[in-house]
Amino acid sequence: MKKIIVAIGLLLAATYALADCPALEYQEMKDMNTPDLTGEYCKTTANQDRYLKSSKSNSELLVLSEGKERNDYFELFKKDKESAEQCQSQSERIKRVLIAKNTSEEDLKTACQKK
Repeated sequence: MKKIIVAIGLLLAATYALADCPALEYQEMKDMNTPDLTGEYCKTTANQDRYLKSSKSNSELLVLSEGKERNDYFELFKKDKESAEQCQSQSERIKRVLIAKNTSEEDLKTACQKK
């Protein structure tokens, strides 16, 4: 049973590792049209949520594991936390640019709920 839990945890971690929050340059964001930048914002915030969920899952598995498995889950937990922070930072930067382009926070929420 324990090995099944470990396998599921590693599979989830590998899946979330595919999510990405690329760092866009400020000028690049300013030059993008609003719908494309809004799409990037939605994608980045969704990836942030995935990393946070994965981090929570890995922290729960970390508590249940021992030995080498514990070290593996700690590394996955740490990587997910760092990735979530990167996504959060990027989404905040994009949001500031969108607000400067006269996009309201409510419009962003609505756009991301549609996707």
